[in-house]
Amino acid sequence: MLSFVAWLVLLAATAVLAALAFQLDLAHIVAGFLALAPPQQAAIGLLILMAASLMAFTLWQSWRLARQSTSWRGGGRGGLQRSIVVAGATQRDFDAAVQHLLSNDPEEAISALDKQVTEAEARAATQRGRNQAVDMHERLELIRHRQQALREQIGEVAERRRAMEPVFE
Repeated sequence: MLSFVAWLVLLAATAVLAALAFQLDLAHIVAGFLALAPPQQAAIGLLILMAASLMAFTLWQSWRLARQSTSWRGGGRGGLQRSIVVAGATQRDFDAAVQHLLSNDPEEAISALDKQVTEAEARAATQRGRNQAVDMHERLELIRHRQQALREQIGEVAERRRAMEPVFE
């Protein structure tokens, strides 16, 4: 509605300024229009029609924007909040679909299986190499000798401690 008033004010100001600048009155304007050739009258008629259609379009656009603004504030059919919630839910659905595609990618599943098989093969080869070690018995015998020497040292330390106990009692 405000744009309609603005158009009327602008039109009135143009008419007043034209009347003052050219010192025209309504009778002279009508007589001057009728004195013009028909193509010139048609051109002026088209200009007036364009101005009127521009005013009508401006009013229609203003009305649509006012309705849309009311709708966004929640007063209309949808509301901006509801639109945001719907857009967020749709985006979450898209994200879930993409995640599902990524998690079910056959190429990744195959490469994960290949990695697991490679690791198992490496562990098996390591164990096979350890089992086939020739010096395993020798190493075990060396550890037993070291354990025996340690037992003897612990026995000596324990015997010395027992010998010192009566001194402290």
